[in-house]
Amino acid sequence: MIELMSSNDKVNSVNKVKKLPMEAKDVTNMAHPVLCGGTFLTLILQSRKPTASRRERTQGATDIFREPDVLFELIKIVQPDYIRPAGNTFRTYTTNYKRCTEHTPNDLKFENESVISAFLARLETDYAGELTKMAAFINHYIDVGTTAQNDVLLVKRLFELIRDDESIPAMTQFAVCKDGTLVDKRELVCMTEVYLPAFLLSVWKFIVTERKDNSIGSGTISTWQHPMAQGRYVGIDGSTIKQNIKVVCDVIVGSVDSADRMLEVEEMIAATAEKFEMPDVYTYLRSAEEKYSTIKTLLYSDEPKPFYSFYVCNTIRYRDVGIQTPRRSMDMSILENATVDKIRKISRFIIISGTGGLGKSMMMRHLMLNAIANFDDLKLFPVFIPLKDFCDTSLFDYIYSKISVFDSEITTNQFEQLLTHGSCLLLLDGLDEIAAGRTERFERELEELTDKYSNNMFILSSRPFQAFVSYERFSLLRLMPFDRRQAMQLINRLEFRPDEPAIKEKFQAALEKTLFRTHRSFTENPLLLTIMLLTFEQYAEVPSKMHIFYREAFEVLAKRHDASKGAYKRALKTGLSVDTLSDYFAELCFRSYKDEKFELTAEEFTGYFNALNARATVNDKKTTASDFLEDLCSNLCLLYFEGNSYHFTHRSFQEYFCALFFSKQKDKFIAKLGDFFEKHRRRMYGDRTFYMLYDMATEKVEEYIFLPFLSSLFDKCEKADGYWTFLEEMHPQITYSSEDEYLFPRRVVESHSFLLDAVLDIIGFNGRERFGRDTITLVKLPYYEELEIEKIPHYRQRTLFDSKHEEYDIEEVEDGEAGYVCRFMVAEVRQRTDDFEDLLNALNDDKFVFKKQYYAAYKYMKELIAKQKNEDDSLLDLL
Repeated sequence: MIELMSSNDKVNSVNKVKKLPMEAKDVTNMAHPVLCGGTFLTLILQSRKPTASRRERTQGATDIFREPDVLFELIKIVQPDYIRPAGNTFRTYTTNYKRCTEHTPNDLKFENESVISAFLARLETDYAGELTKMAAFINHYIDVGTTAQNDVLLVKRLFELIRDDESIPAMTQFAVCKDGTLVDKRELVCMTEVYLPAFLLSVWKFIVTERKDNSIGSGTISTWQHPMAQGRYVGIDGSTIKQNIKVVCDVIVGSVDSADRMLEVEEMIAATAEKFEMPDVYTYLRSAEEKYSTIKTLLYSDEPKPFYSFYVCNTIRYRDVGIQTPRRSMDMSILENATVDKIRKISRFIIISGTGGLGKSMMMRHLMLNAIANFDDLKLFPVFIPLKDFCDTSLFDYIYSKISVFDSEITTNQFEQLLTHGSCLLLLDGLDEIAAGRTERFERELEELTDKYSNNMFILSSRPFQAFVSYERFSLLRLMPFDRRQAMQLINRLEFRPDEPAIKEKFQAALEKTLFRTHRSFTENPLLLTIMLLTFEQYAEVPSKMHIFYREAFEVLAKRHDASKGAYKRALKTGLSVDTLSDYFAELCFRSYKDEKFELTAEEFTGYFNALNARATVNDKKTTASDFLEDLCSNLCLLYFEGNSYHFTHRSFQEYFCALFFSKQKDKFIAKLGDFFEKHRRRMYGDRTFYMLYDMATEKVEEYIFLPFLSSLFDKCEKADGYWTFLEEMHPQITYSSEDEYLFPRRVVESHSFLLDAVLDIIGFNGRERFGRDTITLVKLPYYEELEIEKIPHYRQRTLFDSKHEEYDIEEVEDGEAGYVCRFMVAEVRQRTDDFEDLLNALNDDKFVFKKQYYAAYKYMKELIAKQKNEDDSLLDLL
């Protein structure tokens, strides 16, 4: 077995995985020898162990050393969870890959960024483990230590190929020793001893990271073609490598006779046949399906409706490294009608991000049901995990608790076996709803869980965070707003006032003609669109302000408890007026919002109700918590009961009533809200509370929140280093890229202050109306190798022609150059002015985005000061 690396070896391994820049050479269809996946596989196959003989096959042995098996095991070194296509598909893949044709499938081009990043990370953090995998591959497939010396021939052939491949830069390094020692191309061909697992691992790593376009070896394969036998290759014999080479590998060496060979075949057949026995999970699946296949909504508050009777699947937008353009290295792709299988092809680590009411939880429910319906094909055990309840238990135990609810017969050991085998789909819903005090522990435990059970599929949903910086291995999928077709489809499916179908028909006509265009911020959001339908009967106009929209929605809900026919009118159970009940509910929403409670047990609800100051103000001693709760659930439909707790019909109602509560408070209370929002800034992105408060009480927010915040910030800047102090305070760490247009998105433009971001949003800094699109145009930050954290391949277009030389397609191929991503701390580069002079000059350019933020915020502060002075002077004139 391979020994674990020493601490020095681990330090050295960091250098092992860093890519070397490719020289700018066109390597397309070169006739001279080229190292690529197809030529490498060809040489490996020439050195593999002999296949089962005809006699062995007649005795029941199978040919376990077939070409597809060899390629499949090579792929698994890079992507351990790679799923082999069924039937003869992979055999065709192997043939095309070995021939270096242009029909290599995407999953053999190694263009999935997350797969390669994970592979490189394993090389860096667990080099010994990766060596073990390659040694196991060699032990199974390569003919090592026999009199045929196929292992020595393999090394010599690879030496010769690397030497003669002019597209490989002279300084490219390969590992030749067990400790990972590197030698460059010129030294390599002179080596006299090679540790085979390290050498093959470094060659394979070079191929999957630098030679994604396998077709560049087609010319080489053509010259290796056997003149008398199609499909057989002569290749190279390594005869120009004259020195004797000792090939070392941690395997048993010696001659292998027929009996030994037969035993080995039988043992490997038995190992291959050994499969994981999944526990009986069908009771769980049936129970889970029963729960998630129906749902209560704002319209369907009395009884649950079949989920798919009204569900419309959002479009998903994501960054796809497999689709490239000449201008940028990573473009956005669109995923329609999302399924678990489609998402799995993007990544096994996913964050689905979307603003409130866009349908994140609905999408997660859809994926849960999709996984259940396709369990026999996917073989993924799905678990739906609402994260708002995550507390002091371990993440493993918390997830298991969601399983045992549906089937207590599934044990923790069986769940762990499912995870170990990579058979789980974990749907973690509501990342942004985890209490702030528990977030750090959740992130730590999630990282441990994904590291330990990395072959499973993890999907998280969340409102937008500032950057999702703690989830680097996860691919971000953005839930898109509804287009006109989807909005119409949802309204068509909703069952609304069947007694008065004209109401819905009139709304559909208005939506088609005007509303979708004039009120896109509402109509693109499934929740708000539903509320629009709910309020349409009473209000002819749809308000443009969000808080007015929710106020009207509440008024409609308050009137829906009246009998729809006759003169009978039910009183609220509490006997309270609607206005008083609204004040009670607003304070309860604030108290639960402050505590980051998004659902309440009966005991928690009673505790909040008993603490309401609003009840003391009106000296209300009669209203009980149970009556109040019944009004909120049964009469007003603002809450609903499910799973032993009370949920807000939608979280956005909690936000509206919380903002309503804030707007009615005294000035000294408003003045403390700035610190409150800054403290909870992590969850503020995508939250409407502050912006509805701003619309409700604009002058109070400007005077008691914005002005004190900006005055304190710029006072600190003026007493220190001005703009540089602003930069260190608001943007202490900056990430930039050669693809600035694309890789410097809003998540980086956002600062470390929610209030600053709110100011910039409100004054239109990132919009078109006030500053124009050039506000976020970036000054080009210079490249520094020291600051580089990631390389990005660049691509160009190539026209494909058929056998008749007619153009039939355009594909993107790597052009041999590399882009970059750099990251630095502002304070650190400022301490090294000589080393980073150009970078500091770029940061200080008046056109740089953060410098423009500085000036825009300062100008707004001056406007607020002038506005406040004018208002004060006007009042004084009245005296």
